[in-house]
Amino acid sequence: MNFLQALRTYPERKSLITYANKIKRPWIPWQIDDWQMANRLTKCCFCRSRGGSKTNDFVDWLIWRVIVYKERAAWLTAKSGQLDMALYYCRINPCVSYIKTYPGGNTKFDVVLHTGLAIRFGIISTSNLGLRLDILVIDEEEDMSAKQSTDIYPQMDGMLSTSPIHKTIHLGTLWINTVFNENAKAFPTQLRPWRECPWLVKAGAIQDVIDAKVVPQWTIDLLYECKETKPGGLVFPNIILYHTPTPLCENITQGVDFNAVPHHSLVRLGKFNKCNWILKEEAFIYKRDDEELQARCLEYPTEIETGGWNDTYAPRLTGVDGSPFTTSIKADRIGLLLKIPLMVNPQIVPKTYKDIKSCVWSENGTIDTSKLHFLAALMHSEKDEGIVDIPTQPEFGPRRPKYAE
Repeated sequence: MNFLQALRTYPERKSLITYANKIKRPWIPWQIDDWQMANRLTKCCFCRSRGGSKTNDFVDWLIWRVIVYKERAAWLTAKSGQLDMALYYCRINPCVSYIKTYPGGNTKFDVVLHTGLAIRFGIISTSNLGLRLDILVIDEEEDMSAKQSTDIYPQMDGMLSTSPIHKTIHLGTLWINTVFNENAKAFPTQLRPWRECPWLVKAGAIQDVIDAKVVPQWTIDLLYECKETKPGGLVFPNIILYHTPTPLCENITQGVDFNAVPHHSLVRLGKFNKCNWILKEEAFIYKRDDEELQARCLEYPTEIETGGWNDTYAPRLTGVDGSPFTTSIKADRIGLLLKIPLMVNPQIVPKTYKDIKSCVWSENGTIDTSKLHFLAALMHSEKDEGIVDIPTQPEFGPRRPKYAE
């Protein structure tokens, strides 16, 4: 019996173990348990600690599933860095023949297996809504932007509407006010905190974070313990004060929060050495400084606040992006700002520093920026992906050469 026949005729667990051993991926029993749960249920969630290997595990599971059942499948993720990681795991899976790319950007790929079947990998975007699938895996669901959560995600069930299988697998880590948190309450969910992941225990990095007692307990509960809890205390525990010259940053962006009294607020943000650096703050008097504000917005990519008062009374600026400041968008931007250290020089940006230090969580896990205009501008300035977590299993060693049928 060859490998393909064995996978399709063995009992399910034996088939999964045979597959895992043949592709030379190490495993522990609960990883196989999770694969079986994904096989058994139509809708379910897998909530793991950061670094819990959910992307690696379920990329391999999805490949097995398509090999065995010949189903139409897609893997969609919130951001490009996460997609890159999923494609990396495809490349080192010996059952993959090649990866087909599409012109016009890196938002969709076809991972072609040695059986000839393909799996679509891409970003959660309108360009993939036309797919007709049997299985949809949504990876890092908690990282969806506000637009993805409100405009695209509600339409994704239609991608499964013609299939009698219509299976959706939700993968993620708990965070603040996210779609993934809600799905983890609504559907059967398997929790895997960091202590259940031997590679994380052996690495010791998470234990070091806990022992340092710098990161607040609510952050540890959400990201590593898989416990849904409400944030408390200061919003930005990742502030690092500096008084040396500001480095030459990359990916410089700006945000503007409009306010007639006392002023409009502009904050400039840059990235250097895996940190966010607040580079500049400025105030512009309503109407009097409109031309100066327009000129400043053209210096770097700028996002301004839209909606409500802003659409009627704020100056009409060109060459800028606009975004309403809804609760979901605030949560999205806070999440980005919390991913890496936030470098602040109080002598350069005193008003922004004051806003950051006075910002606290409310009882329902939101923040009020109605009087924190420089903080609001800072949140408009942060739009990129920050640092992508790469799951590691240090004791497992390198992969073996590819296997071809």
